[in-house]
This record gives sequence, C-alpha cells and structure tokens, in this order.
Amino acid sequence: RNASIKPMQQPPSPPPEQAPQADEYEYGDDEDDAEAAEAQADEEADDAASDGQHTGSTHNAHNISEEERQRQYQRQQSESREYFASMKKFNRRVSFIRVLFLLAGVGILASTALFYSKGIMGVKNSLQDTQAMLSSGENTLENVHNLTMSYVDVKKDTQEEVANMRYTTEEFCPTNALDDLDL
Repeated sequence: RNASIKPMQQPPSPPPEQAPQADEYEYGDDEDDAEAAEAQADEEADDAASDGQHTGSTHNAHNISEEERQRQYQRQQSESREYFASMKKFNRRVSFIRVLFLLAGVGILASTALFYSKGIMGVKNSLQDTQAMLSSGENTLENVHNLTMSYVDVKKDTQEEVANMRYTTEEFCPTNALDDLDL
C-alpha cells in the first residue's frame, strides 16, 4: 500500500497506420463506412489513452491533472478500506453465527441426553411404580375377596350349625329362644 500512485507500465504502442488514400477505399454501403470510421476512432482513442497515465478509466486519461489523480487514488483507497472493513465485519458476523450454531447443536445434544436420563427414565420409573401399585391393589383385592369368602363360609357354617343345633337341642330347650338370636 504505497502512498503514491505508480502508473502502470504500458508497452509502447506501434506507430499509427497511415490513413488510406481515397483511391485505396473499397466502395460499399454507407453503414460499413460509418462502422469503419467508428472503429478507427476507438483505436485512436485507445492509443491516446495508452500514451497517458492509467487510472482505471480510459476516458480522457491523458487530460487528468496530478491533483485529480491524487483524489482518485485517495477515493480508491478509502473505498478499499471501507470494503475491507465491511468484509471484516461480515466475516466476524459469519464466525459469530457459526459459533452460535455450534453452541445450539451442543445444547440440543445436552438437552436430548438430559431428556433421556431424566424424562424417559422418569416415565419408566413412573410406569414401574404404577405397575407396582396395580399389583399391590390386586393383592389387596385378592385379600378382600379371601376375607369375604371366609366370612361367607363362616356364616354358612354357622347357619348350618344353628340348623343342626335346632334339631339336636329341641329336646333340651324351646326353639323360640333360638329364633331370638337371629342366627
């Protein structure tokens, strides 16, 4: 980054060709003549521009003063600085976004692991506890059923004993007394 502008080295231009004489022209339509004249004018402008200093623009390059060249150089330098600053800012932003994306990926992995260890295991433990409660409830119902059946069996046995006792005790005691017991 030099502080001054160094002109680009241009190869020396060949000497311009002599304009053809009137008797060398080929006769054609006017459009061809206009195109040929325009092409020749462009070549002459390019030759004239290559004789002057190159500043990035070939239009009137040889007519630019030193101050104008300096202003153009400074403008190009400031545009370069602005471009590099914006690229630096853009690259920082892209790097920041990439880091955030990677951190989000790590967060997703960690939350998945936590969900599995705490959530799925919690659901599994909850289902095991529910199964244990159902088993306990089943055992309780079985015990209640057994108790009820034993009560029914005892009552049935008691009623049979009372009936047997009626027939065996009639001779010893009146049957009206047994009716009062409500057995």
